[in-house]
Amino acid sequence: MKKLFYLFTLVVLLLFSCTKKENTNTITVEELKPLLKESIQLVDVRTAQEYALGHIEDATLIDVKSDDFKKMVHHNLDKSKPVYVYCKLGGRGEKACDILQKDGYTVYNLKGGYTAWKIQNQE
Repeated sequence: MKKLFYLFTLVVLLLFSCTKKENTNTITVEELKPLLKESIQLVDVRTAQEYALGHIEDATLIDVKSDDFKKMVHHNLDKSKPVYVYCKLGGRGEKACDILQKDGYTVYNLKGGYTAWKIQNQE
């Protein structure tokens, strides 16, 4: 009977650990390019130093690791419009998207981040 209980507990734990949290919408470089011709909310969530080394034109810098990230978001972004987020590779963008989604924003994370952008936009 103990073995059955442990097996059941293990199966339940595995099922819950495999469920995915809120889905983050992703967008590719190809999908983002035409949107940049419009006035969109594009947010670079990297550090100021990374931003200074290069960024997508018209991106607003709001460092996701900054203590005042939420304050800056509420000051600079319109909740009624989608927000497009990027970082270096996508990890910090994912974190920023989670925070923004919980606050009611519609967000898209750039797949591959600024690195993908640079690779696909080299001339």
